[in-house]
Amino acid sequence: MTTTTSSLLNIRPNFFYDKVINWFPGHMAKGLRIISEKMSSIDVIVEARDARIPISSINKKFEEVANVKERIIVYNKCDLAEESSQDIITKAFEKYRNQKVLFTNANMDRNIKTIINIAANKARENPQKYPFVTVMVVGMPNVGKSSIINSMRRLGVHRGKAARTGANPGITRAVSNTTIKVLENPTVYLIDTPGVMIPHIPDPVCSLKVALTGGIMDHLSDEEVIADYLLWRLNNFSNFGYVEKFKLPGPTDDVNVLLPAVSKRIGALHKQGCLRLSGT
Repeated sequence: MTTTTSSLLNIRPNFFYDKVINWFPGHMAKGLRIISEKMSSIDVIVEARDARIPISSINKKFEEVANVKERIIVYNKCDLAEESSQDIITKAFEKYRNQKVLFTNANMDRNIKTIINIAANKARENPQKYPFVTVMVVGMPNVGKSSIINSMRRLGVHRGKAARTGANPGITRAVSNTTIKVLENPTVYLIDTPGVMIPHIPDPVCSLKVALTGGIMDHLSDEEVIADYLLWRLNNFSNFGYVEKFKLPGPTDDVNVLLPAVSKRIGALHKQGCLRLSGT
């Protein structure tokens, strides 16, 4: 189906939302403190971000604790983001700072080998100082830290999962007390950490982006508002694939038109035709 924005009437020029969604449970505060305490024994920091929300997945708290170490910024899930954004992000890092930045798809092992090589080269270049290299992986919830660790282990030592993964944020709840070997020669170890949310997200729309990409627990956010925001974004990018997928007569800017069609498609309607909300 081919549709242009001109056929969609009254697209909202802006999305207005004034509720800030904050989620900073105790294990995150503890995790951030332990990350800081362990920094003296870390050689390389891998800071994972979500390529779909390159700005909103930045936690400036990591800047404070990791700025004295070699750091690799990894934009994971790049297969789910616009490929054109990679050039914009890369040029921004080249212009404003001398910072290594990679775009990865950990589920497909894309560019993960580069992370291993950066860590291994420290040991190869100075084996006396680095008889082994320890890497710590940090990032906000659900950016794919555990998937990156599992991919590094899979590529480096050809072994199975070492870190639990899942669709919900908060799977990893503590800084690991044990290291995970991801390369034999030279030896490279990893330390897993819990996802640490920004203690306070001042921009309400930024918090919506984090919630939409799974960084905040569903029950803490307004799912209908998140769906409305996603619809608005799709329309503004002229991405009308939802029309055919959910058998709509045409594009819509009304989430109350979209949601019943989605519910019907996934079998989430009561017999009376009402939406079946979670827990009902």
